Amino acid sequence: MATASLKAPVVRIRLRNPTDAPLKLWIEPLGDTVAIPRRTTVEVHCTEQLGYPNEFEMSHDGITVHGWVQSIFAVTTSGELHALWSLPEE
Repeated sequence: MATASLKAPVVRIRLRNPTDAPLKLWIEPLGDTVAIPRRTTVEVHCTEQLGYPNEFEMSHDGITVHGWVQSIFAVTTSGELHALWSLPEE
């Protein structure tokens, strides 16, 4: 009998930048950054690895995601998603 494959759940979190200036979104452990434009909502797609939840840390000039980010999308007013960043293919 084959064992069921384990899949990490995908977590979707929306973050809004309500300010008049861009905010930086740091993606760790990769060290990449994405600018969240002013007055824009982004949706971060990430997975939990081995039961360790992702962690979001706020600072005066941005947000750091500690975890396994797969992609980041800008959310339009109609709810459509437009890719801003995605994990590079291996």
